[in-house]
Amino acid sequence: MLRFIFLDEKKWNLDGPDGNHFYWHDLRKDPQHLSRRNFGGGSVMTWGAFYRGGTLELQSTSTSMNSDDY
Repeated sequence: MLRFIFLDEKKWNLDGPDGNHFYWHDLRKDPQHLSRRNFGGGSVMTWGAFYRGGTLELQSTSTSMNSDDY
């Protein structure tokens, strides 16, 4: 019997996809680039896993992590 666990993690930035936004005031000019993450918008990291017998509990954290914590 093969035993596998599939897992993945995702970091969600709370101020948008990557903190950067574009807009065009005049379509004949180059787009303006805005950054909204001046002081950090915060983020949440989530982990999920599943295997043949079901799923594992979804985990999340909003604190910084080093490699040992991970």
